[in-house]
Amino acid sequence: MSLKELVEAIVVQAGSSSQLRFGVIPDRISEAEEWLLDNAKAGRLLKWKPTTPIRVGLQQTIDYFKNKI
Repeated sequence: MSLKELVEAIVVQAGSSSQLRFGVIPDRISEAEEWLLDNAKAGRLLKWKPTTPIRVGLQQTIDYFKNKI
C-alpha cells in the first residue's frame, strides 16, 4: 500500500470531509524518493506475523481515537 493510498483510506474510513492535496508542498532536498517497508525481518527474528488486515487495523485505530475525544 502506498503512502498516498494509506492517507486516502484513513480519510475515507474516518468519514472525514478533508480535501487531500498531494504535491502542493515541494519536496524537501533530503526527502526520500521511495519508502519501502518489509516486516519479513520481524518475522524471521521474532517469529511474528501480522494478524490484522491493514484496513481493519486502521478502523480500530480510528475508532479508538474517536472514543478518546
